Amino acid sequence: MREIPLSSMSVHPGHPRSDLGNLDALVADVAAHGVIEPVIVAPGTRWLSTGKCADCGLRRRRHGSGVVEQHESSGRPCPGSGEPAADDWVLLAGRRRAMAATMACLETVPAIVRADLRSDADRLSLIARENLHRLDLTPLEVARLFGALTAAGLTSTRISQRVRVPKAFVDRRLRLLDLPSGVWGALRRGRVGLAAAEEVVGLEANPRRRGWGVAERCDVRP
Repeated sequence: MREIPLSSMSVHPGHPRSDLGNLDALVADVAAHGVIEPVIVAPGTRWLSTGKCADCGLRRRRHGSGVVEQHESSGRPCPGSGEPAADDWVLLAGRRRAMAATMACLETVPAIVRADLRSDADRLSLIARENLHRLDLTPLEVARLFGALTAAGLTSTRISQRVRVPKAFVDRRLRLLDLPSGVWGALRRGRVGLAAAEEVVGLEANPRRRGWGVAERCDVRP
């Protein structure tokens, strides 16, 4: 475990949570006691010759020490010069803690470095295991996460084994990715229940036709 600058972490793009919820209580606790449970990161661009500037967002060359070289932004010296790159580390778990630490004006957080997670499938699998037990993760967020794992080359069987959930559960969530856009939006807004949405992508010979029947009964107009 090591202390890592918050400015050098970028959230993995496959992270499923679109809403971190109310952080007020967590920010107050972190401000008073610090971050007790470490976040989990994987190496990003830390050992590459270039990195993303934490201020201007552009890729810049590094010094031998790893910090971003001096450069300009909008005709002025960029404040990100001489600082760690924003994508040195990829944040895999502990996104709420990291955000709370930022809001509490901490500069570093304790982190467990998982250098063994080299492939995107490995990293997404850890993200899935860390997040699936959370009650506030929506079915659509789970569907996107499983979809990312599929895009990374995993079958539903392998996802089930890695994430430690039943394969039937994986298959049901993956089928949500086939929802018509109107039903997807209605499920996201809570105008259609999960059972009705799953019926839309049922296993009949013509699921789309059957699905729109369900959609009409549930009134899923945008």
